[in-house]
Amino acid sequence: MFVRHLIQLRAKFREFLIPTDPVAAQVRIEALRLVARNGKLSFFFVPFMAMVLSPSALIWARPVDVILWVVGIFMANVVDSAVFKRFRDSDQKPEDAGRWTLICIGAVLPLNILWPLIVAIIWTPGDVANNAFITSFLCASLAVTITIYGPALPISILCPVIYIPILMLHAAAAAHEMSFLGPINLAGYGLLMGGLAWSISSNVSGAIRLKLKNETLTRDIAEAHRISENARRQAEEANRAKSEFLASMSHDLRTPLNAIMGFSDLMLQGTYGRVAPERYTDYIRDIHESGEHLLALINDILDVSKIEAGKRELEQTEVLLRDVAEEAAHFVKIQAEKADVRISFDIPSFATMRADERALVQILTNLLSNAVKFTKPGGSATVFACSRPDGTLILGVEDTGVGISPDDMAKVLEPFGQVNHYVSVEGRGTGLGLSIVKGLIEAMGGTFGVDSTPDVGTRVWGEFPSGLVAPVRAIA
Repeated sequence: MFVRHLIQLRAKFREFLIPTDPVAAQVRIEALRLVARNGKLSFFFVPFMAMVLSPSALIWARPVDVILWVVGIFMANVVDSAVFKRFRDSDQKPEDAGRWTLICIGAVLPLNILWPLIVAIIWTPGDVANNAFITSFLCASLAVTITIYGPALPISILCPVIYIPILMLHAAAAAHEMSFLGPINLAGYGLLMGGLAWSISSNVSGAIRLKLKNETLTRDIAEAHRISENARRQAEEANRAKSEFLASMSHDLRTPLNAIMGFSDLMLQGTYGRVAPERYTDYIRDIHESGEHLLALINDILDVSKIEAGKRELEQTEVLLRDVAEEAAHFVKIQAEKADVRISFDIPSFATMRADERALVQILTNLLSNAVKFTKPGGSATVFACSRPDGTLILGVEDTGVGISPDDMAKVLEPFGQVNHYVSVEGRGTGLGLSIVKGLIEAMGGTFGVDSTPDVGTRVWGEFPSGLVAPVRAIA
């Protein structure tokens, strides 16, 4: 049992001198840096104090002894300062913490042995002034030394270990009956200094650990930011490449589609004779309708690509909102009649604004088409426009359709985003409608808004600030 405890104690002492834990090793390196920085002050302070002490020492000691002590202090101080300078100039790595700890201990040991040995030179038993002077001076020196070496506990703890025994032995040599109080007081002072060294080292270690954590966190944040920026650039490049690809493919597909639709239209009209047998006419009509659907899809893809690339050109003109709404309604009239959905308008006849007319028609056409698709027979879709007291213009479409659940709201706003409804809708489209509407509204400086309640209806609108798209006449 004793041997095991002895082995454990030896391992702890070794870890105390030569830390193997990476964090503890880094903390030791940082602590040694602080000690080395403090050592710059001792390079001038130690010789100065030795010169101040030497005239007083000559009162009680031979000049040769005092001179030898001063020379020894100067040499030890040079060694101490040279080692710490070398440490400051070196590339300190955590794995070298143990080696540098031992080197620094070896550097400070001569100075901290020679300095209290002034007691052996000038101590005069029974001389109260001499004893008080030396004791006070060395106790003050010990406090200064603890402060300088305090960040590195293995170094600072050496100071009371060396100082106090020397003072205790000389204090005990006195013949006075109360002389035992000297060693007791000095032992207590040594414990106080040891506790101070421990406190300084603990506080410094805690501050260093916090600093290292902050540095690690800063590096992690910087790395995360770099990765995020790279991901963002890659996403932007991928999105740009996608948009360019879609635009290129859409243009390439338009030419053969126009030919298919043109020739199938000629065949349906019988321009060069009647098509026989009659079943072929139905086939040609299917070909023509499929071509129209595919062409509409391609046009939508082109619009999305232009909006995402910021290449959709908008021309600001004075637009009568009622005329724009009626034009959009005309495009979905047949679709609305088939679905038995009534289209109405809640727009003052004089409501006017400056905007891109084609973009407004496209916005309202897409919104009306969606409203008709997802409204049960007998329902309605209303194009509305109104203004707020601050001049903001609200333009949109409200329907009595199936609505959108909150969970599906984000999905329907994404390109190609679709949601399954229990309402059977013929020709539901591709899910690009709302994405195009949102992009066009934002391209004109407006804000897209949507509010929907399942089985009640959906309200989709654009808010156009007066400073960006000012109405020419106020809307009642």
